[in-house]
Amino acid sequence: MNGYKISVILPTYNRLEFIEDTINSIMNQTYKDFEIVIADDGSTDGTDSYIEELKAKNDNIIYDKAVHSGICNARNRAINLSGGDYLFFIDSDDFIHPMLFERMIDAVKKTGSAMASEYFCEVNSKSIKEKMSGFEKEMADKDFIYRNANQTVYDYFHKSPIDMIGGLLVNKDFAKNIKFDDRFIIGEDKLYVYYCVKNNADYVIIPQKWYYNRIHKGNVSWDYSRKALLSRYMRRKTVWLSELELKRNENAVLQIEQGFSFLIEHFLRNKNLKELAFLSHIVKKDRKYFKLLKNKKHRILVFLISYFNPLLLFERNEKEFAVWKKSGLY
Repeated sequence: MNGYKISVILPTYNRLEFIEDTINSIMNQTYKDFEIVIADDGSTDGTDSYIEELKAKNDNIIYDKAVHSGICNARNRAINLSGGDYLFFIDSDDFIHPMLFERMIDAVKKTGSAMASEYFCEVNSKSIKEKMSGFEKEMADKDFIYRNANQTVYDYFHKSPIDMIGGLLVNKDFAKNIKFDDRFIIGEDKLYVYYCVKNNADYVIIPQKWYYNRIHKGNVSWDYSRKALLSRYMRRKTVWLSELELKRNENAVLQIEQGFSFLIEHFLRNKNLKELAFLSHIVKKDRKYFKLLKNKKHRILVFLISYFNPLLLFERNEKEFAVWKKSGLY
């Protein structure tokens, strides 16, 4: 397996209480040809002192700290600093099974796949120690499932092991022109995966739940702000526009359904006229797409929202829309 060096892409921001578990799970890998590239997004909780101490003891750690500018910039910095043949993505509050790298490299070596992934398991603080102590019980045969480029496209738009970037192994040369888009604060990882899929990636599945996704109150998935809503919606719009251009209309409709569902959920969560006006401001731009919605109730509701007059109630905030106007998405 010589020549298959893994660069672990590890962005972090104020995750000192979790990152030790993350790094230990990497250091304990049975496959040893790896480096850990840690991009610190301006942590203020003592992360730098902890990492510098680790770095002094381990020559396979690269550490770069910069001012806080978001996870996309952190990941892009880490990629630029990496020197491996493959990129492996992990969040600084998650951890992995000790045999994951070994299995992934074996699978991509046998198939030449652009990517590899595994299933993920959600864990909370109470179950983490139990999971870690039970690793030896989860050993399995060196099996994997190969998915060609067309199958990978299907998997992306349906629940699959490439549903998230945590635990994804990507051939660095294959992804050399793909970067994280810093317009997005949520969903930027799935957009990166989409660009890989669009670039005709194939992949292999390690059929074990060997990526452990830690659930806690600090997860960005709990962000329901307007800015987060726009990020979720515009990510899906980016994908559906691309899929319509590629004439893969069925995939586009799935993204349109999800995008408008987020708008409806946002209103139901807030249930006030100002938020209705805010949503109307978004939907008016995309009237021609909601006609493709298969859910009749959603189609009617979005239609009504689009014709709601926001002029008296909507407090226009140019900062919320400026980045999307520049991109042409809004």
